Amino acid sequence: MWIYSSHSFGICQNQVQNETLTPNLTNNTFKLEFLKKGTISFIKNNEALYSKRITFSVFDKKDNTVLNNAFEFIIYFEPDEYSGFQGFINNDTIKFNYDGFPFITNQGCEGYFNTFIKTN
Repeated sequence: MWIYSSHSFGICQNQVQNETLTPNLTNNTFKLEFLKKGTISFIKNNEALYSKRITFSVFDKKDNTVLNNAFEFIIYFEPDEYSGFQGFINNDTIKFNYDGFPFITNQGCEGYFNTFIKTN
């Protein structure tokens, strides 16, 4: 379940601003579902937007300030080995940057760092 996204924008205008987006501010809910057969589903307001087959390319234990006791990961979408996203995951939280979910970005001019928590 999506908790918040840190949004940086105005980068191309050299006027960087930051904001935190939450479900209350956007009137939206987002979820990621990792399915057993190597598939991830992207869900908005309880409606599946799309699913993709995935491959984990990197899964390394990292000491970092982004997330305690976390593993760094890179996920590639099959069959295109050049699309996907990277981030950090621990036992109940995932943080990642992906241009396409939950928000589409103006690449190079803004960015989102998204935080989701595990639900049952």
